[in-house]
Amino acid sequence: MTTSTRIAVPIMLSDAAADAKTAVAAVRAGADLIEWRMDQATPAMVDTLFADSAVRTIPWILTVRPTWEGGKFAGDDLSRLALIQAAVNYQPEFLDLELKTWTGCPPIAHYYRSLERDRRPKLILSSHHFDRRPENPAEILSAIAAHSEAGVAKIAFTASGVQDALDALELYESLKAYPHLQGVFLAMGEHGTISRTLAGKYGAAFTFGVLPGGASTAPGQPLITELIDIYRLKAQRPDWSVFGLIGFPVAQSVSPHMHNAAMHAAGFPGVYVRFPLPGEFSAFERTIERLRADRRLHLRGLSVTIPHKENACRFVKAAEGEIRGRDVGAINTILFSGAKPIGLNTDAPGGLSALLDGAGWTAADLNGRHMAIIGAGGAAAGLASILADHGCRLTIYNRNLPRAESLAAQLRSRGGECQALPLGDLNLHDVDAMIQCTPVGMHPHIDAMPVPDTLPLRPGTVVMDTIYNPRRTRLLRWATDRGAVCIEGVNMLVGQGALQFEAFTGLAAPVDMMRDAACRGLGL
Repeated sequence: MTTSTRIAVPIMLSDAAADAKTAVAAVRAGADLIEWRMDQATPAMVDTLFADSAVRTIPWILTVRPTWEGGKFAGDDLSRLALIQAAVNYQPEFLDLELKTWTGCPPIAHYYRSLERDRRPKLILSSHHFDRRPENPAEILSAIAAHSEAGVAKIAFTASGVQDALDALELYESLKAYPHLQGVFLAMGEHGTISRTLAGKYGAAFTFGVLPGGASTAPGQPLITELIDIYRLKAQRPDWSVFGLIGFPVAQSVSPHMHNAAMHAAGFPGVYVRFPLPGEFSAFERTIERLRADRRLHLRGLSVTIPHKENACRFVKAAEGEIRGRDVGAINTILFSGAKPIGLNTDAPGGLSALLDGAGWTAADLNGRHMAIIGAGGAAAGLASILADHGCRLTIYNRNLPRAESLAAQLRSRGGECQALPLGDLNLHDVDAMIQCTPVGMHPHIDAMPVPDTLPLRPGTVVMDTIYNPRRTRLLRWATDRGAVCIEGVNMLVGQGALQFEAFTGLAAPVDMMRDAACRGLGL
C-alpha cells in the first residue's frame, strides 16, 4: 500500500485551551495529524478540548498509553476504556492500541469491534521497546498482521546504533507480505534518526515531529520544520538517492541544511541525512557495508567527519577503491557510483579557498609563507598537504607529537618544508597564518580554546578556525581582540561542501544558497 507520508505532532493533553492553540499552530506549520496523547486526561477535559471548533477540524490519532508501555496512564482497564469511549465520540481518524492491549484486554478490543463501521477509527496496533531493539522485530510485525482489524502496524524501539535504525527501515520491505497494512517503524534516540528523516522515502503511513520549543513524547523526535524544510519529507520518493554525514557527534551539523537546500534548488532527487557513528574501523566498515547492502536506501555518497576520516581512507583502500588526489591517509568524501568506492578529500581545496579569500591572497602569494597548523588529524593533513604543494613552510603543533611527526615526515618525503613540535611549544611570532584543525572549542564545549589566551599574537596575523559551530569560536574572538585577520570555519564548510555536492550530483553547486542555508542552520 503506497501513500504519501504524513507528519503527526504529538501533544500530551493537560491544558485544553493551551493545547488547542498548540494544535492549530502545528497545522499551520505543516502537520497533517495531531496525536492527542490522553494518558493523563479525563472525559471532561476531552469534552473541553473538542468544544473548540478549530480542533474538531484537525485529523487526529487517539492514544492513551499505559505506564507499562512507556506512557503515563496509570489507571485500570475499565477507566482507560471509559476515556477511550469519551474520545471516540469526537471521531479520531486513528486509534492507537498496544498489541498487548488488543490481545490481553478483551473489553477494549470488544468495544472497538462493536463500533459501527462509519464510527470506527482506523486501528493502529503498536509495540514499544524503550530499553533496546527487540530480538526479532519482524516477528512482532507478523503478530500484528495476524489481526485483520489492524490498518497500521507501529513498532518503535530504542536504537543503539545506525544498524538498529536500518533494521527499522527494513521492516517496510517485510510489510510487502501484508498488503492490508501500512507501517510506522521508528528507531528512537539519536542513533535512529534516519528512521524518521527517511520515512517519506520508505512510505511510512506517518512519522512524528514536534514544534520548536514543544515537548516530545519519545526520544529523537525531530522538529516538524526540519522534516518539511530540510529533509523535504513530503516530497520524498522511493527512488531518491541518499547521501549523508557519518561521524560522531553529528547532531549539531548543518551539512544537512546545506546539501538539502542545494539539492532542492537544483531539482535533484535526493536527500542528505545524518549517520551518527562512534567507534573504531571495524564499526565503520560494518556500517558502511550494511548501508550499501540496503537496495532501497540507494546510498550514493557520504561526507565523513571526526573520528572517521582515516577510517574512510582505510575502507576505500581495503575495498580496492580509488583515492583521488594526493593520498594523505584521510578523506572526507566517499562516492558509491560504481562497484568500488571512490574517496576524495574536499577539505583541502575547500579550506585553501577559504584561506585565500579570507586573507586576500592569491595562490602565488603562498610561496614561502610560514603556516602554523594546530592538530594532525584528517583536516590538518589535507590542508598541510595542499599548502606544502604551494610552497608554504609548515610547523605542525599537536598534543600527540608522534602523530604530528609522522605527518611532517610524510610531507617532507614529498619535498615539503615541514617540522613538528609539541602544542605546548606554540610560537606565533614569525607566522603568517595559524590554522586550527582540532575539535577544541566545538559545540557544546564552546568555552574551550586550543591555545593559551596569554599567547602573543602579532596584529595582522591570519587566524583560521575549521570549526563552524559556533560560528565565532572563542579562538576567533580572542584573535579578533588582538588585531588578527580572522576566517570562520563556515567558509571552509561551504567551500568543501560545494565540492562534495558537485562530486555527489555532477551538478554545479549553488554556493551562495549553501552558505545561506548553513548560516540559517547556525541560527545566524
